[in-house]
Amino acid sequence: MSKRILVIGGGVVGLSTAYHAARKGHRVTVVDRGPAEGRGCSYGNAGMLVPSHVVPLAAPGMVGLGLRWMWNPESPFYVKPRPSLALLRWGLEFYRAANARHVARSAPLLRDLHLASRKCYEEWATQ
Repeated sequence: MSKRILVIGGGVVGLSTAYHAARKGHRVTVVDRGPAEGRGCSYGNAGMLVPSHVVPLAAPGMVGLGLRWMWNPESPFYVKPRPSLALLRWGLEFYRAANARHVARSAPLLRDLHLASRKCYEEWATQ
């Protein structure tokens, strides 16, 4: 039975989700807060989950680098400075995760996800 599905976000993940749901026969609506030619995350990575980038962002050394980068709007780790309890919680979780054990546990999962996404791109290219 066909379902009505709402996908929030028109980046690579949102559009991939919408594509696969539509292929299964569901009626899909995609909404995004920006224009179709937006400059979100998928703009910066050209719409790809890159198979060669398997080390998670929360890795040893990233806390210091992130603190230097977060003030520069042109950096890959810009965080708009603002008083926010949610942002503080996120920062503490990032700090706790920036260790070798987290990288060793996460990198194989990210590798598998990225390689699976590459197969999707190859499939889409044939259609």
